Amino acid sequence: MVDVVFTLSISSPEQYPNSLFYKIIMTFKLDIPLKGNSPRQLPIEKGEIVFVLGANGSGKSSLMHYFAKNYQGISHWISAHRQTWMSTNAPDITPARKLDTERQISQHTARDNSRYSDPNGIDRSQLTLLKLIQAQNSLGQEFITLAYDEKMEEITKITKKMKPPIIIINELLKQSNFSIQISINDESLMASRDGGPNYGAEKLSDAERNSLLIAIEVLTAKEGTLLLIDEPEKHMHRSIITPFLGQLFQLRSDCSFVVATHDHNLPLEIPGARFLLVRSCTFAVNIAKWWDVDLLSGEEKIDDSLRQDLLGARRKILFVEGKHSSLDKKLSSRIFRNASVIPKGNCHQVKMAVRGLVEGENFHWLKVFGIIDGDGNLEAQSEEKLNQRIFTLPYYSIEAIFLHPKIIRRIAENQANNLADLDADTLLESAKKAGLDSINKDADGLIKKTAIKLVRKQINAEMISDEILLGGEDVTLKNEALKICGKLKTVMKSALENGEWETILKICPLKESSVMDIIAKKLEYSNSKTYFRAVLKRIEEDEDLCKTIRELFGDLYDQLNKEHSNTD
Repeated sequence: MVDVVFTLSISSPEQYPNSLFYKIIMTFKLDIPLKGNSPRQLPIEKGEIVFVLGANGSGKSSLMHYFAKNYQGISHWISAHRQTWMSTNAPDITPARKLDTERQISQHTARDNSRYSDPNGIDRSQLTLLKLIQAQNSLGQEFITLAYDEKMEEITKITKKMKPPIIIINELLKQSNFSIQISINDESLMASRDGGPNYGAEKLSDAERNSLLIAIEVLTAKEGTLLLIDEPEKHMHRSIITPFLGQLFQLRSDCSFVVATHDHNLPLEIPGARFLLVRSCTFAVNIAKWWDVDLLSGEEKIDDSLRQDLLGARRKILFVEGKHSSLDKKLSSRIFRNASVIPKGNCHQVKMAVRGLVEGENFHWLKVFGIIDGDGNLEAQSEEKLNQRIFTLPYYSIEAIFLHPKIIRRIAENQANNLADLDADTLLESAKKAGLDSINKDADGLIKKTAIKLVRKQINAEMISDEILLGGEDVTLKNEALKICGKLKTVMKSALENGEWETILKICPLKESSVMDIIAKKLEYSNSKTYFRAVLKRIEEDEDLCKTIRELFGDLYDQLNKEHSNTD
């Protein structure tokens, strides 16, 4: 039995359903059975919210059912297996049948199988609609009586103190990003969308019906009720559930809430909420009897081991340069299949996306990395970039991966197998020689383009701070274009003389030359686009080729597969 603390202590408040004391409940004290130990008390103040989190099968719903079964009279249970559809928008239920149905529901809740079955599902939705209509009509009748007695001041006082339930629900739906409005017409619940024609509320979407039924149950509950809501997020998008529940909690600050959810972000977005972390439960004769739980305040973090139990591994996000149709996304999606690849335009946007999410990692469950082009930079990847989970390609751009000697060889071998009278080594050497000749012809122009890009990046990196600007100090920016050009020419000359194709891939903007089409044709493809499509197709079919390409990205693949904590 639950303890409920008033101005004086009462252990069985259900014995006093009509008393004044019932309306001034300060604290619920719920007992959670622990195996081999005394029950753990879960104190809940009036107006407080406790979220119950746990992995599938850990016993969240069983615990919510335990509360509902053992604390009848002071609690109202909205189960996870509740029926969210309505057979009609006009409740056809007499007062006598209403009382009988409520008694049946109460009796069934006390049974062990009520955790997963509900023979009163249809009647529940009927009762819910009836509660709203009765609350609305009761307030209307009160207004009519006062108006008949010409007590206009009383009407004004009541209007200022409380709003009709329909108005409250419509404001709630609007502020929760729904585009519907609810009304009552001849004892029927109607809906309209964006000011359009009315239709029966039973025709609402799943999310709309679920939200409406929860709102009615919460808003019509008695003052001082312990509201037990299991999986309120059913059918609801994240943009809806947070504002919806947040406002419901505020509207019923005279009640207390225990909310079981799979949405681990939800408790973080409700100020002051606490977490009850359910790690496991123990069954006896197929009935949950004991739980392993931890209670945390809203300021405490959920440890990563439990987060992973709750949610599985972090969702892996890999930001790349380019657009959705670019080679960056197409290639990265195929070789890093365990990550969601998102293109973010240029290298600056990739960096900003990664850094922003890494800094806020306590507020989401994402594991974030980024890939940016080398852009001709011959320097090794810095430790700072590694710590920010931003990986720099060792080549000028993603096109270089497609023209890497190892990739060209694999494609040449495939062509030799598929086409008669072709030799893989001959194809490879022919493509490589044609590529070197093409680059040699355009070397000066390509080097200048690389130098310009490197200088611009260098200047952007040295941009002055706001304090220096406002201080009026003179600013000097270095222009090392000639120095960079000289260094690149030396490197390029050596690479061309020695046939160092990988070095050329590091410093050359291949898209600025005709080399890609030339190599493609030497490999018996009509153009570079056709060749790139062939490479992507081979990656899908050849895991060894996929592994070969992954190795060109350093240890990014291993980093993506490694589990990170929030302190990484």
